[in-house]
Amino acid sequence: MALVKKMRRQKAVWWAVNGTDPRGNPELASPVEIKCRWEDIAGEYRNPRENTIISKSHVYVDREMRVGDYLWEGTLANAPADPVADPEALPIQAFNKIPDLKNRPGRTLLEAFL
Repeated sequence: MALVKKMRRQKAVWWAVNGTDPRGNPELASPVEIKCRWEDIAGEYRNPRENTIISKSHVYVDREMRVGDYLWEGTLANAPADPVADPEALPIQAFNKIPDLKNRPGRTLLEAFL
């Protein structure tokens, strides 16, 4: 998986969703800058509920994330204050973990579909 590490040369900002407020709005953790490979390609995928979704971007990330978390391409210094209101910050619609052929720890390809 050395190739995966080498290809993550871009930066993104990730907001984990910790729950919802009384109005149903997401409560977000503090933003974190991550390394990634961000590809703006459209595609059809199946989410965990077996619904077909249309993805705008496919992002290879350096850590596990959850469906519903937000990603924005760029650095933490330029990140929007509210990713929910920013049209360029996108929610994760599907997330895949693909282990290497020997299923070794730390050698897993992590993909977010936005």
